[in-house]
Amino acid sequence: MKQEDKELVITYSTIGLLIAIYYLVFSNMSSVLNALNTLGSIFSPFLYGLLIAFTLYPLARIYEYKALSGVKIKASAKRKIAALLAIVTLIMVVVVLFSVLIPQIINGVNNVINYSSIIDTLTASDMSDNPVINDLLVMLYDVADDLLNSGLSYLSSNLTTLLTMGYSYVNNVVNLILGLFITFFFLMDRKYFAKLARKLMYAVLPPLSVRNITRVVKLTIVNFENYISGKLLDSLIVAVIIFICMKLMNLEYAILIACICFVFNIIPYFGPIIGAIPCTVLLLLVNPMSAFLFLIMDIIVMQIDGNLLEPKILSKSVEVPVFWVLFTLIVFGEIFGFVGLFLGVPFFATLYQLVSEDVNKRLKQKGLEVK
Repeated sequence: MKQEDKELVITYSTIGLLIAIYYLVFSNMSSVLNALNTLGSIFSPFLYGLLIAFTLYPLARIYEYKALSGVKIKASAKRKIAALLAIVTLIMVVVVLFSVLIPQIINGVNNVINYSSIIDTLTASDMSDNPVINDLLVMLYDVADDLLNSGLSYLSSNLTTLLTMGYSYVNNVVNLILGLFITFFFLMDRKYFAKLARKLMYAVLPPLSVRNITRVVKLTIVNFENYISGKLLDSLIVAVIIFICMKLMNLEYAILIACICFVFNIIPYFGPIIGAIPCTVLLLLVNPMSAFLFLIMDIIVMQIDGNLLEPKILSKSVEVPVFWVLFTLIVFGEIFGFVGLFLGVPFFATLYQLVSEDVNKRLKQKGLEVK
């Protein structure tokens, strides 16, 4: 068989195989998604552990090579202490944040609960003598009463669903606690895991394949570290700016809203927009003018962050078109939840970079240039 015929057979065989895989996957999409969700729930503690380990790795290195540099102990013991100190630091930060946030959350819930009683007070006051204000207060009272009745009706009719959701949240908390233990072992034995992986690869693979895999792994680690550390720094700066602006404008729930913006700003592109919704609703229940001022301020901060701060901070990260970011957020978020939203983009960015390099290399070998 001629070389051209072989290439033609391989090409058509590949196309046929891709069509068959496409048909099998999309004709059984529900089964595929259920299987992926099951895998995601099984490996959730390891994903949480990997996420926290990547986040704490720079801090663990600071403890190991700077804070403990003068301590005369074995290197392995130093790594263990550094990993433990990094995790303890994370726990202390979370405890301090919750001690500050919980009172504000309780206050916000009380405002929502007391919303109808506030309207009752206004209705009973002298302001109700004005027909326009009276009609407005009556309308607000009806809206609040409908919302309350709808909420109670939803609770009574969806009790099983709510219990399932509660179990899911408890399961996530347990997985997160397990993830902290896994984080400790990742940080403590990271050199052992790297050495074990190299030994296994050299035992079963050719040296060239091992070098290629090692390059891909190093590229992935660099992209993850740059993205996660850069995104956390960018989100922290945005949260501090929002907190300072809200304090200067004398807006309510400054700390709570700054923390919400910090969490959602980690999600690329769409996170700040999603995070602005609960913040605006919370302020709207307290003071509509505060909600309006917050929206204006948040839009300005998002523009400054998107056009100035984030490009500078994340300059080392691989840029991915917005379409693929949206694709990654939907797919990885559906399968792995918040961890998928956080880790999906740097993972896909690495894959995108590798595929782009391979495609450009093949085009160059063929002497082609596609514009």
